[in-house]
Amino acid sequence: MVNREIRAWLHLDHINVLPLFGTTMGFGPFPAMVCPWLENGSLTSYLERRNDTLTKVERLTLLGDVAAGLQYCRLHSQFVVHGDLSGSNVLIDDKGRARISDFGLLTLLAELETPTFETSIPRKRTLRWAAPELLGASGGGVNPSPQSDVYSFGGIMLQILTGKVPYHYLVNDAPVVLAIRKGETPKRPSEDLVTDRQWAFMQRCWTPATVARPSGEEIVEFVRRELVLTTHRGTQPQGPKDEGKDVGEKGEGEHLPAPGSPEDTYINTHPQGPKDDAEGENVEEDRFPNELSWLRDVLKVSLPSR
Repeated sequence: MVNREIRAWLHLDHINVLPLFGTTMGFGPFPAMVCPWLENGSLTSYLERRNDTLTKVERLTLLGDVAAGLQYCRLHSQFVVHGDLSGSNVLIDDKGRARISDFGLLTLLAELETPTFETSIPRKRTLRWAAPELLGASGGGVNPSPQSDVYSFGGIMLQILTGKVPYHYLVNDAPVVLAIRKGETPKRPSEDLVTDRQWAFMQRCWTPATVARPSGEEIVEFVRRELVLTTHRGTQPQGPKDEGKDVGEKGEGEHLPAPGSPEDTYINTHPQGPKDDAEGENVEEDRFPNELSWLRDVLKVSLPSR
């Protein structure tokens, strides 16, 4: 038994999505998914080991990887929803880049347990990232959606920037579930770790109204801009009054990244093209050269010969 999301996962081809080679039996009563082995493990374990040494640029690059992977899945022809995004199923490869895994595992486990199991309830180890509507806050069973993935992305963002899982100050899961159902978001970390602008964006991801949460395009663009601003800030003299302060909308963001710089590398590996390009249609080669390079490599887009 392989559900829709897992079948769709077989067709996903993106640098920030862990490939699925197939499924097999023989490791217990349930099907086993066969994927590449990543020695750096999950995002949670990676941050536990590297939290003291990761730079802000490296953190934002990881965050951009997750954003790009989710956006690719949303634009894919089969419109894949993850449904159970957490620090446990974002894995880190040997180059320190994030890859999303475990698509459809939540609903598969539900289908295998019992026909009456509530398919929207996240697994125990992913509850801290779960959207309130998946925990029954809306008064009924709600299936995972792109908007619930956005809510979980807010938790991923908090975890990457701080190195701690959401609600880390609550040891047991029961009070975490209660807090999420009541609409209580994680506590604000210090400005040294999370800027006002970043915290405001997380709050948008966590808003109870699903339609008010950011779109995938907004998430990718926000992270891209943060990376540009953060890297540029690190190259400028900074006085004591500026430390920990937010950067204005004008000024730093107007500078183009230097070739070969971290933010230039990010932009060229996560380009932003027209919304309809996911299927390889209506692509203008002269207008979007970087986008086409990415699309050809990741989405296998074929262009008509001239």
